[in-house]
Amino acid sequence: METSLVKILNSIQKQLKAPKNQVNKYGGGSGIPFNYRNCEDILEALKPLLPSTVTVTITDEIVNIGERYYIKATATIADDSSGSISTTAYAREALDRKGMDDSQITGSASSYARKYALNGLFLIDDTKDADTRSPEDNTPPESSSNRPPEPPKHPYPTTSQSAQSKPSGQPDLITEPQYKKIMAVGKTMYELDKEDIINLFEVLFPDVNLPIPDGMKHLHSLTKVQAMKFIDVLVNEREKVLKIIATNKPTVGDDGLPF
Repeated sequence: METSLVKILNSIQKQLKAPKNQVNKYGGGSGIPFNYRNCEDILEALKPLLPSTVTVTITDEIVNIGERYYIKATATIADDSSGSISTTAYAREALDRKGMDDSQITGSASSYARKYALNGLFLIDDTKDADTRSPEDNTPPESSSNRPPEPPKHPYPTTSQSAQSKPSGQPDLITEPQYKKIMAVGKTMYELDKEDIINLFEVLFPDVNLPIPDGMKHLHSLTKVQAMKFIDVLVNEREKVLKIIATNKPTVGDDGLPF
């Protein structure tokens, strides 16, 4: 019976297309307009794909972590006979936001958390969405004819490369799926960027020394086992992670970009 709902969710994840119908005219401070999607856009695209026996609900809960309040949003898909599947996401209320009263600040945090809960449940890729885009991302792309060949996006070896080049007795390095999982979970569940995720890892695993080959720290030197442990903490120990974030990153969530 559980498989039935899993198949329905899988089908929706493959079909769901949530267009970026909103426009930020000011580019989040960069001055270059760009499109983005909000929670309402996702729901509008989702409704036609829901079978008559399936419902999707979103609930909010206010939780206190450290000295700050977070909105915990839970997105749930449920079937009459197959149970339910849920994902959660958190957004922190800003201490103050110019031009917004207290209720608007809470509402904005709720919208942000709900959006990312839906992203996690339906596997919506927000890599270039409004609240993850930096000014550099708004640079117009070069034409394909003039663009030089791109280097590999991730400096970790593929499975075939590892088998050919890994010295005997050396542990297997983090895989591309593991790396993508860490980045996706860090973003959707905790609103962290790449640098924040690396800092979080160092707090959780202080005995692991990350190399700095080009002046920046990377996770590409992690072993498969270390990556598995990091993913396990991110997914299954949310309260612990949020307490670390509240202590070590007081500005998380206050990016000033549209929700």
